[in-house]
This record gives sequence, structure tokens and C-alpha cells, in this order.
Amino acid sequence: MSVSSNRGRFSEDGVLPHLLLKSTKIVSTLGPSSDNETVMKQLIEHGVDVFRLNFSHGTQTEKARTIELIRSISSSLHRHVAIIADLQGPKHRLGELENHESITLKNEQTIKFVSGEIQPIGNSSAISTGTPHAHILIKHLCVGHRVLINDGAIVLKVEQRLSEKELLCRVIVGGTVGERKGVNVPDLHIPTDALTDKDEEDAIFALEKDVEYIALSFVQEPADVIKLRNLLQKNLPSTDQQLPKIIAKIEKPQAIDVIDDIIIVVDGIMVARGDLGVECSFEKVPTFQKMLIHKCNLAGKPVITATQMLESMINNPFPTRAEANDVANAVYDHTDAVMLSGETASGKYPVETVEAMRAIVVEAEKNIQNREIKSPQPFDYAIVKSAVAATHGVHAAALILICVSYDLGLYISKLRPPCPIVIVTFTSKLAQFFELNYGIHTIVLNDSLDKETTTDSLLMTIEEELENRKWLKQGDHFVSCCGEAGLPGIRNTLKLGRLGELRVTYKKRVGWKTLMERALIKERK
Repeated sequence: MSVSSNRGRFSEDGVLPHLLLKSTKIVSTLGPSSDNETVMKQLIEHGVDVFRLNFSHGTQTEKARTIELIRSISSSLHRHVAIIADLQGPKHRLGELENHESITLKNEQTIKFVSGEIQPIGNSSAISTGTPHAHILIKHLCVGHRVLINDGAIVLKVEQRLSEKELLCRVIVGGTVGERKGVNVPDLHIPTDALTDKDEEDAIFALEKDVEYIALSFVQEPADVIKLRNLLQKNLPSTDQQLPKIIAKIEKPQAIDVIDDIIIVVDGIMVARGDLGVECSFEKVPTFQKMLIHKCNLAGKPVITATQMLESMINNPFPTRAEANDVANAVYDHTDAVMLSGETASGKYPVETVEAMRAIVVEAEKNIQNREIKSPQPFDYAIVKSAVAATHGVHAAALILICVSYDLGLYISKLRPPCPIVIVTFTSKLAQFFELNYGIHTIVLNDSLDKETTTDSLLMTIEEELENRKWLKQGDHFVSCCGEAGLPGIRNTLKLGRLGELRVTYKKRVGWKTLMERALIKERK
């Protein structure tokens, strides 16, 4: 049975909104093309679940404005959109260019590569470094070393050292170079700390702004993750505030060597294929991607597949067939999320790109072969696993989980039930955490929780929410379950139901004796 088999029926009669048809989450990077109210609203409406803020660009003041705008727009749309603060890390980048205009490099031409310490602004005759770590590169590069720009799209080769802070390079692979683009030097290894001074400042800022996720760049070992978590715990503004989840960006061969240890200590993984393909060579990326997704699923950790997924849509309104295959294959591999970078940050068609990605994801999910992911099963989660099994037997339209635990929701996501997962919780923050997890959609009952004095009244409130949102219709079968929630009457329970039946029964106040008599009559017939 395919994972989406119980979804198709609802798309045909229009009962289920398009957002609920999609289980794989979409992460969109904000930038000049999308960092405004109009486009941001359209991106959310067309399927974005998580916004990524790239701290390699912009100021904290600008990021604060963006975070406030995301919260405002998502609230007005009644959506729980999560935010990833992506730390720059010890990234080597070019500096700014004269008049902020891109330059064109032709094969075999020569160009100077100089430290930004002596020339902060680059031009057509000399490009400069733009970060402290990149300044150091100039001192250590030797004749014959390669300099890769923009994930290897541009390749230079060092021909001559002009001074301690100046190199003369020949263009091996030319093209257009923009300012602040990434620089990789695969022939040179300089040990660096994954958490720079700037990263620490940005991480504390993100913590103060209560973002859901922080992505740590260029992770090389578990200690990098632990250092960031200790920093966050030390600077937690309030004991009531939850720590952001830490996403380790896997983009260096050192991380691949100790990936099992990294997965143990981190909350999630990003397959950062741009730098990974440059640092490790591009032909190894598909194997690494499949391995990382598989290991994360076994460990019960969310995984994001990122970089160049729909790269051509930066300049074109439609993806290539190869890009469509790339996105679909990530879905087939059971990634939790797919990510857009330059496509929505600086591309010409940010909204169309999200539309295209959503269409590819929905189509791919129709053909996923459902297989149980054999992750470790805590004893307390047995009821959840039983609920997932029940959805197959009754062809449920939804699996409803009343939940106050992030780990429990993550666990049910990794079980990949054949229908949408609706998590009912009581805090907006927990709902926002779930935005990155496969198949999960949330209902927050924080405003009406005090009104729920009985189990039946709580369940009826949930049913009303499902019907009002048009996520289910009268008569649809569902499976509901609960781990540790507030009402003792539903703790560790599993229920098979049909939308609307509880309300009718409750209104008629039918006693247990009458119900038993009806059941016996039905059995005799």
C-alpha cells in the first residue's frame, strides 16, 4: 500500500485542502526576492512549512524584522510556521563587488584573489575575501591549489603568489560571479572551530527571538553540537522557554566519518549537498544522501535534503526534468523535508518554485511504498504503533494524536502512517516544532482547554476543529490515540471513530444499557 493511498480520495472531492495532501515538508530560504509581506504570505499559502534565515547575510536588526513578520503573517493565516536560524559557521566567502554588480570570468583569463584586509571591494580585475576565515586562506594557498566559488560553479587555479595577501589565479571554469558567494579550497585543510564568535552572537540572538531550530554549519564532530547546546542552555532567557532544536549541517568529510556519533547528540540533520559535493566530490553525494536519510530515520531524527533541488528555477519558471527527479527521489528515500535556497531567496520565481516543489512532492508521495522504519520503540509508545497499524485496517482519513511530547510526535511521524497525522496539542511552540516533521499537521487548543471538563467534550472540540478546517467531513473514519495528556480518561488510549457520531451520541445522552441493547440487536441481525 502506498503511503498516500488514503489521501487521493479526498483530493478528488475537494474535501482536503492542498496543504494536508502534502506530508513532506518544504523549507524556504528568505532573501531579497521573498523577504516581504506579499511574497511571504504567498509562499505559506502555497505550501511552505518552515522559513530558513541565512545568517551569512544581513544584520540582526533585519533578521528581527523578518522574524516578527513571519510570526504576524502565519498568525493571520492560522498556520504554525517554524523558523530555522542558519548560522554562517567558518564559511569562506567572497567580499562585496564594485557597485554590487556581478562580474563575468572567462576561461583561461587571469584574475587576482586578494585578502579583504587590503581590498574590501572586488572588481573585474581582483576579487577579494569577505570573512575572517577566508582572509586566512590567502596566506595558506599554494601554487596549483584550486579555488572553487559558488559550490564549484566557478573554478580558479593559483598560478603565482604576489604577496602574503595577494594571489594571481587562472580561470579554469568561468561564469558569472556574485558578491558574498561561498569559497571552497579542497586541496587545503585548515582546522577550524564550527562555532565562530559571530555564530555565538547569532545563536544567542536566535534564542532570544525564540526560533524553533538553529542550524550549525560545518559540523565535524559531536563536540561541535554539544558546544552549541551548552551555549544555548547557559543563555536561556527563561526556564519556561524551550531550547531550539539543533540541526547539524553535514557538509564535510570529517562529519561523514563520525556520523553515527553526531546523530546521537543532535536533534536533526541537514544534507547540505552544496559544500558536501565540493568537499567530498560530487559523485559521492547521492550515496551520502541516501545513507544520511536512512540513518536519521533509524534514529528517529528529522532530516532535511537541501541545496540546488530546483536550481534552474532561479532564472526559469519551470524546473528541469532532472530536478523533478531529484526532489521525488528524496521523497522516495523518506526525507522529512526538502529545502529551497537561492530559488526562493534571490530567484525570479519564488512562488512558482514552491508550487512546483509541492506538485512534485504530492505526486511522488502517491507512489511511496510504505515500509516500517524499524527504529527503537520505547514501551510507552506501543499505543502509538498500534494506532498506526489500525489506520491501515480501517482506511482511516486521519490519525489523531493528542500529544504534549515532541518525542512522541516525532516517533509517530517516523512510523509513516498511510494518512495525514493530526496532532492536537496545547501550546503553539510545540506545534511550530512539528512543522519540520513528515506528515504532521497541528491543532492547538490552548484557548479552549479550560472549557474541556470531560473526555467527550474534548473529543467533540477536536472533531469540530477537523470539520471546520475541512480536514475531515461527516462520516469519515479516523483513529485517535493519546499518550500522556491532561485528561486521565484518555491517557494511553486508542479509539476508532467516525466524524460526527460522538456528537450525536452525546446529545442524545444514550445510556450504556441502551447502547448494549442496540449492539446485541445488531449482532443478532
